[in-house]
Amino acid sequence: MLVDRKGYIPDHFSVQKAWKDKFFNKQLLQHTQAIAFLLEEGQIMNYLEQSNQTESVKFFADHEQALQWLMEYSI
Repeated sequence: MLVDRKGYIPDHFSVQKAWKDKFFNKQLLQHTQAIAFLLEEGQIMNYLEQSNQTESVKFFADHEQALQWLMEYSI
């Protein structure tokens, strides 16, 4: 799964929490082989990498790198 949030800036911090709750719930993660998140580089990306990155969940600022990782992950 590729989640493209590049260029998206939430109006309020509560939107970020709702987004995180939706995409990092156990049920979604159990039924998804791999998730690549495309984000702007910065504090939010750094925080998510530190708190949520796993073997099957990665964060990228570059679209091509995200797609390449997803394709290689499924091989």
